[in-house]
Amino acid sequence: MEQKLAEFRARKRAMEAKDCEVIGNQSKAQSESSPKSHSPVPPTNKMDKLEEPVTTESSPVVVTTEGSRVIPSWLMDSPVGRWLGKTNITLFKVLLWLVLLGLFSELGFGLPFFLISLFYWLYEEDHHKSCSAMAGSPALVMRLVASAFSVAERAAGIVRKVMRSGELGIVEKTGANDLQTMADRLAQQSICASLSRKFPNITIIGEEDLPQEAVGEDLIETGQADEILQKPCPAEYCNVKEEEVVVWVDPLDGTKEYTEGLLDHVTVLIGIAYKGMAIAGVINQPFFNYQAGAGATLGRTLWGVVGLGAFGFQLQEAPEGRRVITTTRSHSNKVVMDCVQAMEPHDVIRVGGAGNKIIQLVEGKASAYVFASPGCKKWDTCATEAILHAVGGKLTDMHGKAYRYDADVKHMNSAGVLAALRNHEYYRSRVPQSVLQALPSHIAHWNTGCCG
Repeated sequence: MEQKLAEFRARKRAMEAKDCEVIGNQSKAQSESSPKSHSPVPPTNKMDKLEEPVTTESSPVVVTTEGSRVIPSWLMDSPVGRWLGKTNITLFKVLLWLVLLGLFSELGFGLPFFLISLFYWLYEEDHHKSCSAMAGSPALVMRLVASAFSVAERAAGIVRKVMRSGELGIVEKTGANDLQTMADRLAQQSICASLSRKFPNITIIGEEDLPQEAVGEDLIETGQADEILQKPCPAEYCNVKEEEVVVWVDPLDGTKEYTEGLLDHVTVLIGIAYKGMAIAGVINQPFFNYQAGAGATLGRTLWGVVGLGAFGFQLQEAPEGRRVITTTRSHSNKVVMDCVQAMEPHDVIRVGGAGNKIIQLVEGKASAYVFASPGCKKWDTCATEAILHAVGGKLTDMHGKAYRYDADVKHMNSAGVLAALRNHEYYRSRVPQSVLQALPSHIAHWNTGCCG
């Protein structure tokens, strides 16, 4: 009996061993026949591994990056979580407004607060729609400045070409210090025709009183500076229309110096005014770098928009503690010099061209531009004032009053020009009473000189 029991146990162990061997062979065969793509592959990028959601049963929390935790999933799945996910910032603004309305009502100012809020929301809605409508293309002001930039460079090329020809075609307008050249005439034709073709409803006022005549296509500039088109337009100018813009053009500022070979004094000025204020400007120096010798690149263009900034130069302030005055080279008189001396200057620089003088201010070569005489005109100061203002400076008459640049204002700056990058009030306070009496501040109107 015991022998049979031992044989039975031996057979059972043999059968179990055989079954294990069969199962092992089957597992091995399945493993060898499985595709390699099914094998687990460790992540090759650490961030890939960190971005995998990891959860635990005890505390369901989503982990998106190492050490960062977000709201537990049970909260986000709740009604409150779903409501939070759908609510936008506008609802929070409304709730905050209701709280403020309640507070102001308790203080007795509920109705004024409500009306002010209503008008503000109406304005914001209208402003948002206007800016959204123009979101696909630059605002008019930026397109106009971009065109003025390219047009000024074309005009600068004309100015250089006339100088190279040696045939300046000089004409005296009112005297030996008030000249006009072929460069003045051709540059103004180019500027006015180019801008009026692209912006037919703007008003353009140029220095030169030229007859209306056809302008050759070789003088037309259609390009626009891409770097300007990419800049954001200040919000206050987003809705400006062509009919509201006045462009003031000095095709060759510093004509006398141009005829005398003082080429670094010469500039091309294009100023843009809106609601009577100078808001943007372009100053081109056709002969910048002309003393560097043969092969040097000539010319540069400065531009600026109030509220955006000014570009094309390195802003510098005059040395601290030194008063350097820049003033006229060819239109001086006793009143002008009395005013300059009243500033107690450490140095006086006499150069030609309003554009050249403003460049001296923004590049730190001078502290103030003082010209106590009615010789300067709106086309001399519109572009220059805009660029100076864009970098924090100020340009006024000798009384400290701002000039206006509406289409119907008097062209002459009758009360002189006082400009400074910093400390304008100091220089205004130094103007002698005799000068103020000689240059009464007033605004007159004059409707001639338009071109385009």
